Amino acid sequence: MDITEERLVKIRDVLFKSPTFESCMLSFPEDEIDPEFLLMDEYERLDYEFGEFSYTVSQVMRAHPAYNARNKRFSIEGTNSYFQLKIDKDDAVSLHIDKKTL
Repeated sequence: MDITEERLVKIRDVLFKSPTFESCMLSFPEDEIDPEFLLMDEYERLDYEFGEFSYTVSQVMRAHPAYNARNKRFSIEGTNSYFQLKIDKDDAVSLHIDKKTL
């Protein structure tokens, strides 16, 4: 995947600095063929990338005090809004971030 832990930290931190943020989706198509993946079929590669990305996102998000791991939400202090995270895999691995109100 092209996204690093450092980049995820920047994305996470920008969420709390942007009063107008509502929603975004980041989609990550398969990387260039890595020799490690040559023996895997398309679904195995996607599963591997999904698992690796899910773990990294979880680690980065849990490090922020506003994150509630139980419901995968970031509370926005002073409001009744929160950010909801969702990771999908279809043709690529995608991260969805949406601002919602309680």
